[in-house]
Amino acid sequence: MTTNIHELAITKSTIATFSKAETIYEIDLSKFRVKAVVDWLDIEIETRSSTNYQCIQKKSKHILDEKKGCWVTTKNKRRCGADTQFRIRLHDLKTYTDLIYIVAEIDKHFPLACEPKITAIEVSIDFRSKEQIRQELEKATIYLKQSLDHVGVKPREYNDKKKIIEMKHRSSELTSYRTWAAGEKGDPEMSRIYLKEVDRNLPIADIAKHSARVEISLNYKATHNYFDSISSFQTFKFQKFTHYFKFRKINPNIAEGDNKSILPLIHEILANEIRKRGQQAIQPSKKSRRKHTKVTIAHEKMNDRVKDALRNLTNSFFAKKGVRILDGYSDFLEKNRAA
Repeated sequence: MTTNIHELAITKSTIATFSKAETIYEIDLSKFRVKAVVDWLDIEIETRSSTNYQCIQKKSKHILDEKKGCWVTTKNKRRCGADTQFRIRLHDLKTYTDLIYIVAEIDKHFPLACEPKITAIEVSIDFRSKEQIRQELEKATIYLKQSLDHVGVKPREYNDKKKIIEMKHRSSELTSYRTWAAGEKGDPEMSRIYLKEVDRNLPIADIAKHSARVEISLNYKATHNYFDSISSFQTFKFQKFTHYFKFRKINPNIAEGDNKSILPLIHEILANEIRKRGQQAIQPSKKSRRKHTKVTIAHEKMNDRVKDALRNLTNSFFAKKGVRILDGYSDFLEKNRAA
């Protein structure tokens, strides 16, 4: 399910509060560097003999380096903590070689019964200000919230205290200091947008590393359409995730110029729709095949920048480095495929 926030239903009762919303009509993309990263990757392993998940986590952290995050849980959650199936979340993976190295090291200490599966992934797009101007990042964050053709249900915003602000009618202000989210835990697809200034609960001192960020999280229900094992992941191209990062903008033919505010435009269209059909929404009718109203069009420049960022991620993540490690691990993969 995808929805553009410009096209959410607006009722008569929300017109007054809608005008409070902070709207960024457009941003200058030339002022931003756009980069795609893998935030984390979930793998599922099965060991030949029972062991404790704390042992797996301790060894994984040692392999990764304490600076990188690692989260381990048992699949069956037995009281004693001993199991043969574990889920491991690996943060900040830079290359496929890193993934292979980590799994190979785990296999040395806890022999694996079969090839690990990939059960979830989170990929992010970062918009960083070239001039390191905070106001530009704030504007970009709000604009991303307004223009992302988001994946997930129940769009909402929340602050650091997790106070939820429902965005059903977009009657609240969009701000740069709140996190925008769609989708719920357990859903195949989720998205988040926020101004990234903190990493693992620690402030990021260098403003050059601050970013307006869009995160897309996919669990196994979604990822199995692209890959399911670490060997099948090797041939994946992140460009295939482009449709999760689609952006739209106001149709200039309707807006009549770049300087016209979106709010009078939306109010004008809303009033016309209500007068014409007596409806309280500006979305296409259920019988229409149009996915979007004529108010917005695809933001081709932004979509192209995002696709380029995902292509660059493919090239860097699957770079041919550490070939000896890959070759050494191929014997393990072949052995477990045969088993």
